[in-house]
Amino acid sequence: MKQFYLYLNRFVREDFNIRYYSIIALFTAIFIGFNYAVDFEDGILDKLPSTFQRYLAFTSLYLFAYGFILVVNKHFYPQENFLSNKWLWIKIFIGFSILSFDTALNTYSLFNHLPIELYHFVPKVFNNLFPIISYILPLYLFYYYFDKQSNFYGITREGFEVRPYLQLFLIVVLLVGLASFHQNFNTYYPLYPQNKAAAYWGIPTFVTAGVYELAYGLSFVSVELLFRGFFVIGMIKILGRHAIIPMAVTYSFIHFGKPIGECVSSIFGGYILGVIALYSRNIWGGIIIHIGLAWLMEFFAYLQK
Repeated sequence: MKQFYLYLNRFVREDFNIRYYSIIALFTAIFIGFNYAVDFEDGILDKLPSTFQRYLAFTSLYLFAYGFILVVNKHFYPQENFLSNKWLWIKIFIGFSILSFDTALNTYSLFNHLPIELYHFVPKVFNNLFPIISYILPLYLFYYYFDKQSNFYGITREGFEVRPYLQLFLIVVLLVGLASFHQNFNTYYPLYPQNKAAAYWGIPTFVTAGVYELAYGLSFVSVELLFRGFFVIGMIKILGRHAIIPMAVTYSFIHFGKPIGECVSSIFGGYILGVIALYSRNIWGGIIIHIGLAWLMEFFAYLQK
């Protein structure tokens, strides 16, 4: 934990500007409020009729958030010349294309032939495992052919110590336990559906529940690779420490379909994990925390229900 404190203390001392942070906070608060006031993602974007329309809509949303932060950043740090770097825009396009494609794709239509007992189980497991292909494969190909670094965007044992993350995880347990008593939390979680898949296959319910939760946890490897790996470690040569704020704000935007408390807390979580990735050049700790957080929310929701 001491190392995390040193990372955060160093970053805040170098990066904090009250006017800059105030503008970012106001911008984020306005759009989070707007989303939940009009049900923007769930009620509008997710209901667009075609995958291509949803892809364009989500890409525009994420580009708007990320681009706004870059413009504000440029205003406060005019000496920085990152906006003219073509690789910045190439990486932004690649990253948000991957993210928006996965968000916009409706894979349920692929499983219309399934028995009704399996329809609410198999597609959910598939959706959680699909980012292993849709995120990791294109990112690795881009890394291998165009962006070779010392490691694959933080997938390395170098600089990784598990103990501080386990200490941080204990704090997360307490926070999630408290949050589980909120009505919005229990409306959304647990994500594992109450279905008849286990009975259909003649196997114990804990087997299907375990398969679902394993797939759900693995999906966060892709999320950490994209946000803390690609958008932080992969942007260091271009943006340096200025990669953190646009990543953290955009990260909150991908939580628009979740409970508002989770959306707001994602800003701080993204900020902290981003700072750790920036200085450690490693994302394994973020993966551990993210998977653990996801499983904790499922666990406490099961206890509540």
